[in-house]
Amino acid sequence: TATTEIYTSSDTLSLHDALPIWKGESLYTWSTVRDLGGTTACVYMVVDDVDAHCLHARNEGAVVVDEPHDNPGYPGRGYTALDPEGNVWSFGSYDPWAPLLDEDD
Repeated sequence: TATTEIYTSSDTLSLHDALPIWKGESLYTWSTVRDLGGTTACVYMVVDDVDAHCLHARNEGAVVVDEPHDNPGYPGRGYTALDPEGNVWSFGSYDPWAPLLDEDD
């Protein structure tokens, strides 16, 4: 079972593939997004270098469905990819949670 853990200052988020195994048996009946033929969610992650990140993701097997581009109407760049199970991931340099700079700064 593939697992990724993302750590923040106070929390841990674990991402698992669709077939988590506990003591040799599946806990639930799992299906992937690709199996179901739809999209259940889209994750947006802030990255420093969109183009380098996209190249790395593509080299690791991600299917890029929206090539790196300048964001229309707001700052930064972004791209969108699918993981092997068909989940949608968007990556960009725009951080919507970053404090806005004052024009005098």
